[in-house]
Amino acid sequence: MSAARTIFSLLLVGGFATSVSILATARAYVAHEEASLPDISTLTAVDYAPPSVILASDGSVLDRFASGYHSFTPYADIPLVVRQAFVAAEDRNFWKHDGMDPQAIGRAAYEDFRHRNRRAAGASTITQQVIKNRLGDDRRTLERKVREVLLARRAERMFGKEAILQTYLDTIWLGHGAYGVGAASDVWFGKPLARLTLAEAAFLASLPKGPSNYDPAVHPQAALARRQYVLRRMQDDGYINAQQAAEADESPLPEARDVSMTGEGHGYYQETIRRRVGDIYGPTRLYGGGVVVRSSMNVEATGVARHALVKALVSYSLAYEPWQGRQFNPADAASRDIAHQTGWRPCQVTQAASSRESVSLACRGEDGLTVPLGNPYHGGGPSAGDWVWVEDIAGGAELRQVPGITGSVVVMDARGGDVLAEEGGFSYAASRFDRATQALRQPGSTIKPFVYLAAFEHGYTPASPVLDVPVDIGPATVSSEDGPDREESGDAGQDWRPGGDGNNGIGLTTMGRALALSRNMAAVRTAYEIGLPAVGDIARRFGLYDDMTDYSAVLGAHEITLMKLTAAYARIANGGQAIEPRYWSSLQMDDHEAYGLDATGVGQVAVTTPEADDFIRQALRSVVVSGTARRAFAGLELPVSGKTGTSNAQKDATFVGFCGNTVIGVRMGYDVPQTLRGMAGSLAAPVAADIFRALPPSLSCIGQKP
Repeated sequence: MSAARTIFSLLLVGGFATSVSILATARAYVAHEEASLPDISTLTAVDYAPPSVILASDGSVLDRFASGYHSFTPYADIPLVVRQAFVAAEDRNFWKHDGMDPQAIGRAAYEDFRHRNRRAAGASTITQQVIKNRLGDDRRTLERKVREVLLARRAERMFGKEAILQTYLDTIWLGHGAYGVGAASDVWFGKPLARLTLAEAAFLASLPKGPSNYDPAVHPQAALARRQYVLRRMQDDGYINAQQAAEADESPLPEARDVSMTGEGHGYYQETIRRRVGDIYGPTRLYGGGVVVRSSMNVEATGVARHALVKALVSYSLAYEPWQGRQFNPADAASRDIAHQTGWRPCQVTQAASSRESVSLACRGEDGLTVPLGNPYHGGGPSAGDWVWVEDIAGGAELRQVPGITGSVVVMDARGGDVLAEEGGFSYAASRFDRATQALRQPGSTIKPFVYLAAFEHGYTPASPVLDVPVDIGPATVSSEDGPDREESGDAGQDWRPGGDGNNGIGLTTMGRALALSRNMAAVRTAYEIGLPAVGDIARRFGLYDDMTDYSAVLGAHEITLMKLTAAYARIANGGQAIEPRYWSSLQMDDHEAYGLDATGVGQVAVTTPEADDFIRQALRSVVVSGTARRAFAGLELPVSGKTGTSNAQKDATFVGFCGNTVIGVRMGYDVPQTLRGMAGSLAAPVAADIFRALPPSLSCIGQKP
């Protein structure tokens, strides 16, 4: 035998031995890994806790909270076109392989060799993706990949193709908090899965590689290209023909609805509940799902309150605010919210011609038509190309803008403190700051009823005389910003003289008349006569302030939230019983009632005497009949009682009143305080009158005695 042949034979034998050794080692490794594989008997058992929900008082759903939006759909109910789209896009050999696709692995290896500097191409089958997603192992190691392949083959034998595909389609993340095709159909298209078109199914199938990478709002070209890829794969695999693919490719891309359930609530009321439940039980419990809050919200009252507040804010803006030139995106969530609550529509200005007298405008609406546009604002107008709001009016359309002024409304049931409505601004989507519960502002003269209530507890009556003439209280203990109705003194050590009445007073009058006309000097004299501690005690019992340290508080200089103020009036309205604002009647967790701080009901402790409460109710009725709120309630045949209040330098206007068991608080002003063009009787009180007028019969006080 030649030397060459000998060497060849040795190499051949050595290679064979090495191969046998490698194969034996590989078989031993696989056997070892198979013996240590985790149990996958529950792999296809999709069992998500239902989301936590907030219900209105009538049982309708107001909001949902969960770590993700899940929607389980049985295999038979998943449309064929959806199944075909995902298989074509993610695993075209799904129905042929046994959990591992050698062809896909070969293609991925080839692509990785060609493009060595790019991230490695994926070759995972749908079954492997289910294994990875359900077991939560994202390590990029050979060991993990081997175990994944072994588990995938075991899963195919154990469950079958349909069960695996259903699990995949019910659990895959498809963006904006949606897990599964059922939830994604709602998020992206706002309709049931069964009604999806070919184009819509192809779009959903384009998302598993990275929903944020193919979100049309951020990456429209990438989203379009990825959907085209899915349609092309469906055509190549024989699921659709060329004409169907071309027609689907012409369909517009979707826009995801704001349905995230992991953040804040979708309204002022819902967000207040979210914070309160989170404070009591912790955010993990809330977002873990299964919490059911039966809230006190009255849907009809909320709609009435919102409409009245928006109407007043827009009216003020039209009368007093110049054109601000604020731009907006007509497609964002805030714009959709504004359009929904106002009936306005977005329009893009196509022509803006200025003259010395006015600015003439024309704009193109969503329907493509160009219309002339009236401009009621002084101080200019928009420019060509600007997106503006338009309201259709008789005979044409008129320019609108989001008001600079804002406000808040609280509607409460005096019997148990149930918060029936809470509106914290013009638009929750535009501003999450809740001016009903978070804004601390001077209440002005709405505090005065509690001064006289303290006097009535000390034996006075609405008919008791009081002098409304200048009075000095000193030495002054208030700063230059204290007191909505005060006269400046030269030095901090000088006496304080309340002003704001515009003259030297009306002389001798009654306490009831002084309250009706909101006389400052009479209120201060009353507080001085009975003593500031007595007034402070009333303020504490009615939940207004823990302490009153100076006489400026008598005129509403100390800040408070509208919610606290409204609750204090509710205690007057219910005959002097202690209550707290209550946002829910029950809270259910894990099928068990878990009553929280909001379900304690009416306190049985009286916070004032029946006689004093009766006297103050009479006095508050006179405010509406013949006092500072008479014009706002003129012609309203309801026995409303209440009080107006204007803060320092007329920066906030407030009204709180009640009729029967319904209490309404309204406040208007700017977030950065500035002087208002009008008093509370002409700004806040009319909003309350509109709400009382439009309340549903169950909350109306028609026919009741004052």
